[in-house]
Amino acid sequence: MLTNDRRVFQRLRLARPILGVIVDQNALIIDLGVAVAFVEHYGVTTSNTRCRLQFHWQSDRIEFVCEVARSHVIRESGTDVISHTGLRFVESAGDSEALLRDLMATYVGSVLAAQKA
Repeated sequence: MLTNDRRVFQRLRLARPILGVIVDQNALIIDLGVAVAFVEHYGVTTSNTRCRLQFHWQSDRIEFVCEVARSHVIRESGTDVISHTGLRFVESAGDSEALLRDLMATYVGSVLAAQKA
């Protein structure tokens, strides 16, 4: 890890973002890790606040209470604001941790299989 790299946990850059919900707004999950996510969403969030991130994978709902690590506005259009936000997972709901591990294992497996081909 580089000395100026702020990441504590590594993230996978998703080839296709996953549609989710954060603070009752649609969000695109761009990167995902075992304890973190990087999302693009409408609205503004503040560092060190908590929010709920929800998304579906293989018909299962994955849900985490998250802490906002950092957030910045990337685009403003009229009254709409689009932000990029880094989230740390604080608490999981139900089987969300196990489902997230399965999702990541499936994703990594498909990437490695594509590299072999």
